[in-house]
Amino acid sequence: MSLPKILGDTLKNLFKKPITLMEPPEKIEPVEDYRGIHRVDYDKCISCSLCAIECPALAITMVPIQVGDKKKRYPKIDYGKCVFCYRCVEVCPVDAYIVSNKKPQEDTKRVMILYSPEEWFKKKTSKSTSS
Repeated sequence: MSLPKILGDTLKNLFKKPITLMEPPEKIEPVEDYRGIHRVDYDKCISCSLCAIECPALAITMVPIQVGDKKKRYPKIDYGKCVFCYRCVEVCPVDAYIVSNKKPQEDTKRVMILYSPEEWFKKKTSKSTSS
């Protein structure tokens, strides 16, 4: 291509509207079988680590948490890495995973896409001390 042709094409397209389509402004509800956010019911969790072992994306790490006088390891889910295959849900021997069809939050903050046992236990202990 010659320089004048390239400059001509550039100037011609410089003032056109972009072709990129934005996400629709109306909310689209997911279908019933959509694999959305899943979380752990830490009251049921037995800390077996099967979910972390089975996770193909390595989105689940086991985090040590002090519960009473014992220290147990609980799953921490990173939704930024998660591929929502639900292997963790299927492999859990005590059905400790709670599933939904909600999409992950479209937030760029890294903290918002982690489901952490530390936060859950802090909320639980603050509720029990305030009651």
